[in-house]
Amino acid sequence: MDNRNIESYSGSRNAFSCNSCKTGSGAFCRCSNVVVYYDNHTRQQLHHFLEFVNHSPTGFEWGYSGSGPSQLAFAMLMDFTHDKELALDLYQQFKIDFISQICDDQWEIKSIKIREWIGRFYSLKE
Repeated sequence: MDNRNIESYSGSRNAFSCNSCKTGSGAFCRCSNVVVYYDNHTRQQLHHFLEFVNHSPTGFEWGYSGSGPSQLAFAMLMDFTHDKELALDLYQQFKIDFISQICDDQWEIKSIKIREWIGRFYSLKE
């Protein structure tokens, strides 16, 4: 796993009239956006990895233990580790320990916290 250049994951959620989500053009929704930040100051949208786990095709969520938080937990671990088996083994616990605990519409989880948390279960290879 080569995650050394990932600095953090950051999420934001706003209620507004949206033209891009699956609720339909112009419908009121709460769009959730999750971005991966790299140590070279670049960023990209977090991939949903629906091809491996499909809990929530309409997007990510946090702050509870439902399908959107499950999708976010899996996507973050899959992105961070590039290891499908590890992500499948740990994402429900990651959801409980991290994702369901987020109470704010904007948040950040540093990569060192994820690495330390995974290290409780697996020895990570550099």
